[in-house]
Amino acid sequence: MYPFEKRLIEVLRRAKLRVTPQRLAIYEALFKGKSHPTVNEVYEHVRSRNPAISLATVYQTLQVLVDLGLAQELSFKEGATRYDANMEPHVNVVCKICGNIDEIFPKEIDPLLDSIHDEIDQTIEGYRFDVYIICDTCQKKERNES
Repeated sequence: MYPFEKRLIEVLRRAKLRVTPQRLAIYEALFKGKSHPTVNEVYEHVRSRNPAISLATVYQTLQVLVDLGLAQELSFKEGATRYDANMEPHVNVVCKICGNIDEIFPKEIDPLLDSIHDEIDQTIEGYRFDVYIICDTCQKKERNES
């Protein structure tokens, strides 16, 4: 059993919610599938191994994961809501053209959050760092088209 599965089971039980194969599979898809997947991408990933799963189950389970603090909903400029189960401090590096999202983990995030906390003297309930770029692949395509 993976650590993320143990965490899910622990949090679901604490919330007095059932641990189901569908919930485990959907949570796994957030970790093992495409980075920051949409609902449809999670659905396709899970459905490839569990054809009986419904899109409604995926929507509902993702909302449960968000409500429990195990995932977050992210909206980017292309419009589709994406999901991220990585709750560790990180920066989303988003391509403005293709929408690909990578994560980086600069060690300076924690000191930055501490500095912000000290300056505002408030509890930080959440945050999000996004950096927008044009990725290497899209830059190459642009060069080839010109």
